[in-house]
Order: sequence, then structure tokens, then C-alpha cells
Amino acid sequence: MKYFLIYFMSVILSVSLCFASNVPALEREVTVRVQNEQVKEVLTLMAQQAGIQFSYNPAKITVTNRVSLSLLKKPVRLVLNMLFKNTVQYKQKGNYIILIAAPLPEANVLVKKITVSGYIHDIRGYKLIGASVLDKKNQLSAVTNVYGFFSLQIPYNTLPIEMRVLKENYLDTSVIIQTLENTIDIILRTKPEKIMPVIRQEAEVKKMKEKPMTADSLTLEQTDISPNVSVKKNFLEQLVSPRIKASLHNISDTLFTRVQFTFVPYLSTNQLLSGNTINDFSFNLLGGYSQGINKAEFGAVINIDRGDVKYFQAAGLMNLVGGNVKGGQFAGLLNVNRQTLSGVHVAGLMNMNFGKVKGVQVAGLINIADTIRGVQVGGLGNVCRYFKGVQLSGLINTCVKVDGVQATSLVNTAVSVNGWQCASLVNVAGYVKGRQVSFINIADSINGTPLGFFSYVAQGYHKLELSGDEVLYSQFAFRTGVLKFHNVLSLGVNPYFYGATFIGVGYGFGSYTSLTKKWNFGGDVFSQSIVKNANFRNAPLLTSFFIGFERKVTQQFSITFGPALRALLSYSIANEYLVIREQLAPYTFVNHSFNNGTNLQIWVGGKVAFRFL
Repeated sequence: MKYFLIYFMSVILSVSLCFASNVPALEREVTVRVQNEQVKEVLTLMAQQAGIQFSYNPAKITVTNRVSLSLLKKPVRLVLNMLFKNTVQYKQKGNYIILIAAPLPEANVLVKKITVSGYIHDIRGYKLIGASVLDKKNQLSAVTNVYGFFSLQIPYNTLPIEMRVLKENYLDTSVIIQTLENTIDIILRTKPEKIMPVIRQEAEVKKMKEKPMTADSLTLEQTDISPNVSVKKNFLEQLVSPRIKASLHNISDTLFTRVQFTFVPYLSTNQLLSGNTINDFSFNLLGGYSQGINKAEFGAVINIDRGDVKYFQAAGLMNLVGGNVKGGQFAGLLNVNRQTLSGVHVAGLMNMNFGKVKGVQVAGLINIADTIRGVQVGGLGNVCRYFKGVQLSGLINTCVKVDGVQATSLVNTAVSVNGWQCASLVNVAGYVKGRQVSFINIADSINGTPLGFFSYVAQGYHKLELSGDEVLYSQFAFRTGVLKFHNVLSLGVNPYFYGATFIGVGYGFGSYTSLTKKWNFGGDVFSQSIVKNANFRNAPLLTSFFIGFERKVTQQFSITFGPALRALLSYSIANEYLVIREQLAPYTFVNHSFNNGTNLQIWVGGKVAFRFL
């Protein structure tokens, strides 16, 4: 039975050492409880537990000093720091740790930098990966690795100094560094609302809560500091290194520098704190990443800022800003802003602003914004939710609410327009207070006038008309737009004119005003081609200027009557239309032939019409 237990314990030890071999020698954990023992005995104990071997020169490394330690599951590196108090340097090769005496400082030579290192873990003993150690005074930081270890060099002439240990969802901890001996082993406690359940035996939990060993020169204080919510901490964080990303999540402080130089987002003079720093000036070779800019930023390729930018920003490719922009922003390809732009927004391809734009937004292709107050110019199109000012594009404008002028060469669309909507092809809107000017205008309702070849207002004026006059005995017309100005499409017929059927195809405009609830007064002007056998070539042109009254009989039916001044323009070379020139007019008070053979006849007639809808 005795030999069986020995064999069993040896198997367990072999297995544990096998697993430990995958962990670097300096990171393997040991438990040391000694009272007035020599350092060499402690090294032997550590070597047995961690499956490592120490190599050193006893003539240069003092190992006969006696120490007392009580440490539970601490890394070898930490125990060595406590044993030798930074007088020994370590090199590891596999399972070997070589101890080398640290060089003594030369006489009369000031120490310029000291190294602060240590481990960060939680109350359960788990190493915290990605915790930040911040020296705010010198704007230096470090991030713990997969073993919870960090190392940071700070200027010696700044001692004493406050180091802050930060981790998302954990209470911030302040550490005061006062001397050269700085080995840190810190427990971070979760914020009360973030405490995670842990299943442990009561005795083990009690052990884990033992007071950590720290140097006498360290003072710890834990506080709960609310994060700065005005800056988007995860704004494009996938473009930066994991260590910078950890700093963004851990550190809520804002730092300031005069100038930043950056090669790529994770190689910067601000190092790990680039995303937490506001720079006066920033010069970026390939890409820059910062919290904000106070004066100017230049990037050969891309600029990325989590917060606000002032007063000038230029990039060869794109600018990406998570906060507000005040001043000029220029990019060869793309500008993207999450909040307000006050100034000038210029991009070779596209501008995207998810907040307000107060000023000028110009893009070679398209502008996209939530709210515009100023001028928006896009080579292809503009898209926004609310616009006040002038919106210009080469092809399409789309906006929910327009307060000003919306102009494009092709199509405008809006839900609400207060002002002018101008396009060469189509205007589409819900409610319009002002004017629509385009070849085609479409609106739900309008308090103003649509001007174009064809206008349709759902809640406007649209009538079907049956009429007759002294020229075309039967005519059908469709009127669409608003009462004050609408389009007229007409088709008339005279089947009894000298044995032939003549058709009048015409287009014009009408305008009426309300005199009373029952009476409207106004008129229209339209021209008709008098066509025989569908031959429009050289067809005479009949233009009518009508003025009269409209009497509403019911809501859907009215009668219109009045005189009309008519002018017939015909061509002498069109022999098939000779009878129209000679016989169509009942009489004339003007009948003039021009030198080119064109004939003009003018007379006064009349019209009676019935309107429906």
C-alpha cells in the first residue's frame, strides 16, 4: 500500500509537470510558506513545484540570506522579485531559469528609468488578461498578457507617481510608486453590479481572499469611476491592435498631447494610449487612430478619431470620425462622421454624416446625412432626413423634409417640402408648401404651385372635361394639378368637315381662382394639332385663349362657359390641309399670309364644357 501511494503521487507529479511544461518557466505558479529560511532553500522548493531548474553563480548571486514568505499560487517571476528585490535579472530557456546579477548603477550617474512590473488577478485568483496599467502623468501604459503580467518603464525623476490599474467591469485601483523596488501583485474586484457567480468550496474561497503580498512602498486604493460616455469606445476598434482595444475599454480618462506621429493605428508616438488621447496636431503616414483633434490632422491614407475633430482634417483616402467635426474636412474618397459637422465637408466620392451638417457638404458622387443646414452638393445624389438650405445634385436628391431649395438634373424625392423643388425630369413629394418645377411633378398635397409638363396632386385639382366649340364639336380633356395652375391634355374630333374626319390633339395650361363656393373664374391656353388620317406632318396648329366662368352644380360636377380667342397657323405647302385653312374659321378679323407661305387667321369663338370628378 505504501509503494502504491508513492507510485500514485509520482504519476500525479509527472502529469502536473507535463501540463506545466506548456507554461513558460517564469509564469508557473508555486506556493511558498517559509519562516527564516535561506534563499537557496526557497529556490529548491520552487524548482521542485514548478518542474524547473535554476542556474546561477553563487559568487555573484547571494542565496544565503534568510527570508520569511507566505505565498499561495504565485508566479515564479513574482517570487523571484520578492526574494532579490530587483538585484537579479532572469533569462529562461525551456525549463531553465538563469539568474544574473543586475549591474550596479555607476557612481554619480542618475537612474533615468525604472521598471514597474507585476501581476493582476481577480478575487478568485484568475489572471486578468487585457488589464491596463496607466501612468497618466507621463502618459504611459501597459496591458497584461495571457498570464496577467505587465511591465512598464517610467522616468525615475517623476517619483513618487500614481499608477492606476483598470479593467472593464472592475473597480479602478490606484498604486503609489515611491522607490526603485516595485513588484506589484494586485487583486481587482468586480463592480457591485457586475459581480459574477463563482462556485468554490468555502475553504478555498477563504484562501483566495488572503491579503496579497506587496512592497512596502506601494499604497492601494480602489474606486469606481464612471466611463466617459461622450466618446464611442468601440468606434472601429477592429482596426487597432488588441492591446489598444483593451485600453479603449479599460481607460475612461482623456489624455492630451501636442503632436502625434503615426505609421499605422497601432504604431504611434502615443503607443497604447492613442485611442484615449486628444492631439493638437496629428500626422499619419498610413493611418492614425486617436480620441480627437484640437487643431489639425493630416493623413496620407486614413484618419480615425473616436471623438471630436477641430479645425482641419485631410486624408488621401478617408476620414472616419465618431464625434463632432468643426472646420474643414477633406478626403480623396470618403468622409464618415457619426455626429455634427460645422463647416465644410468635401470628399471625392462620398460624404456620410449620421448627425447634423451645418455648412457645406460636397461630394463627387453622393452625400448622406441626417440633418443639413446649409448647402449639400453631390455629383450623383444627396440623401438626408431633414434639409434646410440648398440641396444640389447631378442626378437624384432624396430627403424626408426639405426647407429651402431642392434641385437636381433628374429626380427629387421628399416627404415634405417648404420652398422650391426643382428637377429636369421628376419631382416627387408628400406635402409641398411652395413650388415644384419639373417636367413631371407628383405630390400628395400642395400649398403653392406645381410648374411642369405634367403635375399630379392627389389632393389637388383633377377633372375630366367634355366640351364643344365652333371648330371641334366634341372634345375630351383631362385637367391635373391645382386650381391655380394645372395641365390640360385634350383630344377633339370633327367628323363632318367636308367629308373627312379631323382630330385635334392638344396640350395646354389652365388657371382658376375661387370667387365664391359655387363660382370659379379663370381661363386656359392650349394648342391643338388638327390632324387628318393621323398625319401630323404640316398639320395646322390651332391655339385657343379661353376665359370664362365655372359653376359648381355638385361636388363632382360643374359647367364652364365663356369666349375664346383662336389663332390658326397653317402652311400653304400642305395641300391635304388646304380645306382647313380656307374653311375652318367661321370668320376672321385677321387673315395674313407671310412671305414663306404660312397663313395666320384669328377670330373669337366660344366654348361650353362639362367637368366631372
